[in-house]
Amino acid sequence: MKQYVIVHFIRPFPEAIFPRADWPIHLTILGPFGTKEDFMTIADHLKAVASTMKPISIKGSERKMFGRRNDVRATVVKRTPELHALHTALLNRLKPMIELKVPAHNGTGYSPHVSDRPNARLLPDHSALLDSLSLIELLDDRGIVLMSTELI
Repeated sequence: MKQYVIVHFIRPFPEAIFPRADWPIHLTILGPFGTKEDFMTIADHLKAVASTMKPISIKGSERKMFGRRNDVRATVVKRTPELHALHTALLNRLKPMIELKVPAHNGTGYSPHVSDRPNARLLPDHSALLDSLSLIELLDDRGIVLMSTELI
């Protein structure tokens, strides 16, 4: 079963392949999840949802620790109705064909945040425009950007 995640990369756009230990700055929209479907099927559903959504202004709020060991510093992103609608639309569209790695972090448990990177972070009260979505395949040692699509 292949593993994927859907994210919005906060500019600049990353290289197509990056080390898993060195993720570019991003906001996770859905995932991670596994599926037996080929990536083009997932990509087609992602494009269909993106074609119904307008770009969304996201804004940092409080600083918080995330991660399995609560050791990843991040900025929580305000959960707006538009951001929630995007997450929910992707979740509902893909749910029949995916297995969420951490179901509690999706749906009502979705907690949008941007993790600090060594050279980048989203600070409280700073904004970014969520205007694209990227499908990333997760391998043991790297992430691969399989496709990206713009919101309308």
